[in-house]
Amino acid sequence: MKEIFVIKTSEEDFLKQYENKIISVPLDTIYRTSIYVACVDSGTFKLRYLAKINEVKLNEENSTDRKDNISTYSYCLYLKPGKLIKLRNEIDFTPHANAIPNYLTFEEILSVPAEGVDFLKKQKKLSKKEVSLIVARYLEQGINFSVSQKLEDAHGLFDRALDLDKNNYLIYFYLGNIYVDRAVLELAIYYYRKSLELNPRFHHAFNYLGLAYLYLNKVNNAVECWEQSLNLNAKDEFALSNLGKALIQQKKYAKALEILTMARDVNSTNLFVYNLIGVANANLGRLDDAIENWSRIIEAGQDDEYLHLNLARAYFESQRYREALEEYELILDMFPAGHDLHKLAEQNIEMLREKVTEKTVVINTIKDISPYFVKKFGIALPNIDEELSKKINFNKLADYIVMLDITSYKIKSIIFDKIKEDDQVIYDEAEQTFTINREAYKTTIKLRKSLKKIKTMVPLKDKNEAEPIKSNEEEAKEKEQIKIRQIQTQNEASRISTEEIQSALDQAQALVASEPNNEWAHYSLGSILAQIGSFKEASESFSTASTINPNNAIAWYALGLCHVRMNQLDDAIQALQQAIISVPDSRLTSVYEEWNYKDSLAYFGLGDVYIRKGMFDEAIKIFQKGLMIDATSALAHFQLGTCFEVKEQYDEAIESLLNSLSLNPNFSYAYSKLGIIYFRKELYTEAQVMLLKAVGYENPDSESYFFLGEVYLKLGKPEDAKYCYTNIIQSAPKDDMYYEKARKKLEELGNK
Repeated sequence: MKEIFVIKTSEEDFLKQYENKIISVPLDTIYRTSIYVACVDSGTFKLRYLAKINEVKLNEENSTDRKDNISTYSYCLYLKPGKLIKLRNEIDFTPHANAIPNYLTFEEILSVPAEGVDFLKKQKKLSKKEVSLIVARYLEQGINFSVSQKLEDAHGLFDRALDLDKNNYLIYFYLGNIYVDRAVLELAIYYYRKSLELNPRFHHAFNYLGLAYLYLNKVNNAVECWEQSLNLNAKDEFALSNLGKALIQQKKYAKALEILTMARDVNSTNLFVYNLIGVANANLGRLDDAIENWSRIIEAGQDDEYLHLNLARAYFESQRYREALEEYELILDMFPAGHDLHKLAEQNIEMLREKVTEKTVVINTIKDISPYFVKKFGIALPNIDEELSKKINFNKLADYIVMLDITSYKIKSIIFDKIKEDDQVIYDEAEQTFTINREAYKTTIKLRKSLKKIKTMVPLKDKNEAEPIKSNEEEAKEKEQIKIRQIQTQNEASRISTEEIQSALDQAQALVASEPNNEWAHYSLGSILAQIGSFKEASESFSTASTINPNNAIAWYALGLCHVRMNQLDDAIQALQQAIISVPDSRLTSVYEEWNYKDSLAYFGLGDVYIRKGMFDEAIKIFQKGLMIDATSALAHFQLGTCFEVKEQYDEAIESLLNSLSLNPNFSYAYSKLGIIYFRKELYTEAQVMLLKAVGYENPDSESYFFLGEVYLKLGKPEDAKYCYTNIIQSAPKDDMYYEKARKKLEELGNK
């Protein structure tokens, strides 16, 4: 931040403006964030007055000529002044009337000798080439600082660049980005407008100017900006998707749908666009199209509770009550009891159950499961045991079989593979069996997705094949209820033989020897070395790959992870920052898409390193940046929540942890952390619900049991608290920090 901003105007006019509590910044002067504003009289070139700057405001007036674009609308920056200061000794700039600086420091003002200003004589004249090189370096360093959220450092470098080159439109653009990050949106608009004055064809400035307007809820202005951007680049995905979103806000759904369809054609992998297309279709009454677009997002693996809410409403309005019921049941699992959406789901589930004529059977014992499915659907479940009954909700499975019309396909039995960890689903045509591996049925959502694959793998039954007949006894059983708990199992490390590893290693080393300049050869060798724990050698291979191609973000990212494993955290930060700022060409972009690599991975990795270093403020900013790119990482939301917890920002922590659970309803650690935060906020009932969920999973941690015991004490249930503390004593090692705490609690309870 500069100390004193200098404007050149008449002293009389300056004092009048001060009396009116609003000082305008001349259009030919570039404002820099400062503490004070000073007036150099335009006639005498003397500086006698300073005023404290309390607030900066932007005023814009739309052109009456609608042919003009938004960049030509008049605008002016105003300063709201505070205390006025009159200098005892005026400063005379007459000898330097043509070189009056735009800002000053207090040191410069206080050190002016009696004979006049001398600090301006110290400035060295630079050549155009020197200016260009220095400005380019400042921009490069400033962008790096901006990416790592060191906004003050970035701001300082951009200011220094502006001191050298006031006609560089990129400097104003990046300054605008700094102010967007700081949520100082009027100044962001000011700098974007300056950038466009210098380069009216710089469509990126229109894009971000539109974003700043949207944040200020000036939707009309935002729409104009993105329309101007599209006039310059008709296939700009950023402008198309944001314009579509803004048109939805304006309730121009048909136009929004047209624009969003163009955005989808530009990038068919952008799931955010599919969501907006769904919203536009729903508002146009095209519910089937809306359902198709929202379902596509979920099928792509980017689950979101509000997508399920939209689907539930669309199914209900389409009178597809069974599907609506299914969506509300998923929402019920995504939110804790007491949450508004949990209550909404409960109300709608009760109502929808009355509308659904095909009631779901409820199974009483493990032995009932397979025989019931044979009688009900003609499909056997041959390998069901107690272990599987804890992992699969068979009542939900029955719902899925009906909803997805599985009985119309040639399936005699569904086999749940308890060994294979991948998410494959395999159909045996000869046996008419359908095998689902562990990863494909570990949650109800994944089970539903795996069953949908049947339609792409299994032939339909002949029309004359008999359907299973239901007896009255079976119909009666459908009215009974039980609760089968789902447990998310931990992934076991896949076992690869030593011979296979050595063979892969030999092949990778041979490829490096034959193609030493092939970045992917070095990357492949590094990947194999990392898998066998040789992180030092792996880091050397990844470093070579990133040296061959400094824009290979995947290599930088892998190098950063290796440094993390070796606890070289500063090196990890540097590598991950390089991954973030690298600019891929079309070839690399294609590889990223094929490997599903996103910049968010580097942000999340960098955030994790900041947590390890105890830099929680920096970690929060980085996780938020990453989640703006990809909001579907349950772990990233969880880590952001833990950072907020450390900073005692409990409301933000709760929001992040709920986001994590909405993406992974079986994330036991998120339930535990959420319960502990509710406990700290003295919300004991909510804490009890979350902690009970946490300890309901396999191998619950002692921390969850300890805080559950604390909750029971607050709720006046000492016997339940004793059970929790005793469980810790029986299962936790003696060096566990909660072992001793639990022992002391039991002693205290025993003495009461």
